[in-house]
Amino acid sequence: MREPLVDVILPVYNGERWLREAIESVLRQSYSRWHLTIVDDASPDRSAELAEAYQRLYPDKITLVRLGANRRAAGARMEGIRRTQGEIIALLDQDDRWRRDYLAKQVHRLTEDHDIQAAHADITVIDEAGREIQGAAVLENGRRARFAWERAGRKELMRFLCHSPLRNSAVAVWRAALLASGGFAEDLFGGEDWEFWIRFANTWRIGHIAEPLVEWRLHAINTSSTHITKRISGWMEATRRVAEAYPFLAGACTSRRHQALRRVVRLELTRGQISDARRHVWRLVREVPLDPRTWWLGVSALLGDRTLGRWLVQGYAAFRHYLLGKRTVSDWRPSGSTRDSGVTR
Repeated sequence: MREPLVDVILPVYNGERWLREAIESVLRQSYSRWHLTIVDDASPDRSAELAEAYQRLYPDKITLVRLGANRRAAGARMEGIRRTQGEIIALLDQDDRWRRDYLAKQVHRLTEDHDIQAAHADITVIDEAGREIQGAAVLENGRRARFAWERAGRKELMRFLCHSPLRNSAVAVWRAALLASGGFAEDLFGGEDWEFWIRFANTWRIGHIAEPLVEWRLHAINTSSTHITKRISGWMEATRRVAEAYPFLAGACTSRRHQALRRVVRLELTRGQISDARRHVWRLVREVPLDPRTWWLGVSALLGDRTLGRWLVQGYAAFRHYLLGKRTVSDWRPSGSTRDSGVTR
């Protein structure tokens, strides 16, 4: 039986810092029948030049697509998908890396199990320097390990994905199923990946590979307050669309919206964007006034950059990281090290 062609789609924007590592991880794959399409989303840095150098070295394996205007992650990703023809699509973000057998095990999973149309591998979390952050992926991988992927019904899978989103860099999917589901919503800037995979799960089954085959990078967000506002607006719209299309997910969508708001408030506080943080906290006060997390963030925003305010937001983040197993309290640094797909644009 002929091995299927895997089209690797890698959208890039201001990605020169880690792009080389992402590309090299594809070149090292043990599965050889792949083609990499790098879509430069009108980057102002040297991302396109770096990608072009690899294209010259590997003209039969790498294609560079240069977009004339910035179309965000979803738009760049869909442009790459439309320009390729492989049976399987594997998604990779510019700051992540694959381990050597990633594609081989994805292809095996998809071709051996005809009941699934996409497969998601477990992850290892790495820092900006590429070092593994011990314990950072334990809870996330554990949630996937406990979920009954084989037996779960459509609604059960969709509920699970509401609270445990798929990582794009850890997913391979049959092209026909992705396109039949409508692809990523290019008009969303924030929540577009989350919205798509829930929509996908309404029709297709998703499999799980219980091996950490993907190195997912956790790094400091570098974005303006304008982009933060646009991204939170995108999340609000994404949760609205999902709740409207699938009413049984309305409660989960509300929870997800509040989680996104809290994340933005924490980021704004660590960046000193106090007025923006207060505006988003006020929204939380209106919607979830009895949640203690709302009041913790509210007091932090009210005090602003005064000593007690800084202590509160740093203590909140430290305790949260400790509970999530990402770092111990003593290791926590108030630099806002985190990541949300596409937020840097």
